[in-house]
Amino acid sequence: MNPISRRHFVAAISAGAAVYTAMTPRRAIAEGTASTHTEDSTASAPHASFPVLMNPTEGEVSICWICVDSPESKQETVGWVEFGASPNKLDRVAYDTFGGFNNPEKTKSVRLTYLKTGQTYHYRVCARPKGQRDHPGWVGPTYTFTQLGAESDDVSFAVINDTHEHHDLVAQLIAKVGEDRPQFLCWNGDLMNAVSYESQIFKEIYHPSPEPYASSCPLVFVRGNHDCRGGKAWHLHRYIGKPKERRYYHHFRVGPVVFIVLDSCEDKIDARLWDGRAFEHEIMLQGLYLQELKNDPLITTAKKRVVFTHIPLWSKHQLGWSLNNQRDHWEKALLDLNTDLIISGHIHAWNYLPVGATPEEQTRAKPNHKYYPTTVTINQLVGGGPSEKSATIITGKWHDGQLRMRCRNLAGETLWNGEV
Repeated sequence: MNPISRRHFVAAISAGAAVYTAMTPRRAIAEGTASTHTEDSTASAPHASFPVLMNPTEGEVSICWICVDSPESKQETVGWVEFGASPNKLDRVAYDTFGGFNNPEKTKSVRLTYLKTGQTYHYRVCARPKGQRDHPGWVGPTYTFTQLGAESDDVSFAVINDTHEHHDLVAQLIAKVGEDRPQFLCWNGDLMNAVSYESQIFKEIYHPSPEPYASSCPLVFVRGNHDCRGGKAWHLHRYIGKPKERRYYHHFRVGPVVFIVLDSCEDKIDARLWDGRAFEHEIMLQGLYLQELKNDPLITTAKKRVVFTHIPLWSKHQLGWSLNNQRDHWEKALLDLNTDLIISGHIHAWNYLPVGATPEEQTRAKPNHKYYPTTVTINQLVGGGPSEKSATIITGKWHDGQLRMRCRNLAGETLWNGEV
């Protein structure tokens, strides 16, 4: 991957000094005093972003962060995570490697494995200069998280969507979500308008808030159609800690509820896009993936099944895109899985369509596009848009054997609530 230019990193540090902070020399911690060694000095230490917990699955979670060279040093670093059940005994280590090679790039992504559901873990991100194995390295602050899984006692989550780089709005949404204290946050697509620079990824994903927003509460990332666009969109997978290869779709369990993340890709057919896109094939592959899930114990033993995908499968609004591709490949498989609810975004206006609804799809004559009315077969809740007036927060919480859902605006007014 082409690394981001140093100029962009320095600009990022200058714009958010409270976010990128110098890591602490390891030797200073070990000796209980500041080290006078040049190699250990804070002046030469890299700066680190807040770590972001991402995409938990059964027994696993990713920890991602940015490790930026200090202004006094241009050295590349390798990174790892130290973690354990006690803040005073971080006795497990996981490295950012691929095929046995340490990752020298500034973006670090470490997948923690063999975690126990319900266990509280403490962790810190670490770094040392590339090629200097004897260097004691540097460490960041210690953070805490509780591992989610099928044996979790409770279920609570929040969903935001279509923020489109409106930073003031994002800060407000994250503050509201923090008040809810969910077990995880789903960002349901279109974080960006187009991924033109890697610095956008750092701003939108790693520090959209002046405080750590996902260092203890995991982030579930769902790709939107605008996140598929731009010259750096291909690199996005490197920054979001995906659990399987470089796929943007997976599933995970929290207590009695299984969540399926689907990548709705673009809202244009491949023939209308520039070369290098094969989104229709990616959508087809996810249909095969859904068929394979019908024998997965995480699915078959779940009491409720919820899907996160950016583009809705049905809409009552005028459409400038084709829903048929996703719906044709996914609908039957989702019905076979007894899916209870689809949560989407994309149309910048909240709505809820229950099973049996018949939205009137308005057609617009466009080459290679077809539209047809169809009855809703799976309950679908759609979040709002990128303004203070249209933005929404969707929350879900397990209560008395049901999943209680609520959609509210920034003012706290309930727009819809119900049980699934």
